[in-house]
Amino acid sequence: MPRPARVPFALLLLLLLGVSAQAQGPAKRDVKQEKKAEKQEEKEQKKEEKELRKISEDERRILRDYFATHRLAARPLSPGIAKNIAVGKPLPPGISKRYLPQPVLVQLPVYPGYSRYIVGGNVVLLDQSGVVVDIAVDIFK
Repeated sequence: MPRPARVPFALLLLLLLGVSAQAQGPAKRDVKQEKKAEKQEEKEQKKEEKELRKISEDERRILRDYFATHRLAARPLSPGIAKNIAVGKPLPPGISKRYLPQPVLVQLPVYPGYSRYIVGGNVVLLDQSGVVVDIAVDIFK
């Protein structure tokens, strides 16, 4: 008699394990979907943050007005060098860059982790890794 009692017990155990495994399937999918949604949300948030970190028209106006009254000798870069400066790419090594004067910096918004430099005849916004985020062209005309 001990044998027949084992068979139903074994079948019951297998059935319970199968139900348990099936119950975990949707839960794992839900967790994966949540993680995927979180990553997508983070990606969109970073994209929005980068969009905020553009040189706005107000900033361009402030820069133009300042440099119209405070002349600065800014020579444009040669075309060969200028084409190497592009949004989304690091500023090439060896390119001469200058800090903006303090009086104009205090008028501009502060973006933590970002810096503005004068490069040739343009003002360039760089992130902390040195990648060009935006370029204000022909500010010194």
